[in-house]
Amino acid sequence: MSEGEKKPKRRGMISEEDKEFLKREFGSVSKGIKALIEMYRRSLGPESPRLRTVYNALVSASEATDYELKTGHAIEIICRELGCTVDTAHKYLLELLEGGYVRYSEKPGHIKVLPKRSITIQPWELLRR
Repeated sequence: MSEGEKKPKRRGMISEEDKEFLKREFGSVSKGIKALIEMYRRSLGPESPRLRTVYNALVSASEATDYELKTGHAIEIICRELGCTVDTAHKYLLELLEGGYVRYSEKPGHIKVLPKRSITIQPWELLRR
């Protein structure tokens, strides 16, 4: 292909209806795709194996209490799960807070564990429509 020639347009993998949806909801198609990928990634839990272990332990421990735990109890769970010190457990809890997997509860001294979100449609299925 010479310099003056344009590349032929490829037929899009995303339907016009989906493009309009992404533009309406996210401002542009590329922003929408990036946002959907980020949502899917976050739905899987933390990427770090140690953080994922801690997160899964906190989710399991908090299921019966509507995903709420006393902060001290969460620290104990982390220490027990990883066999680490209280200071190290605090660091892991802060990483989960920064990552958006845990947040402070309205109750003083409590945290709210945000359970994994189930996504009923896989991102690549959007491309097949």
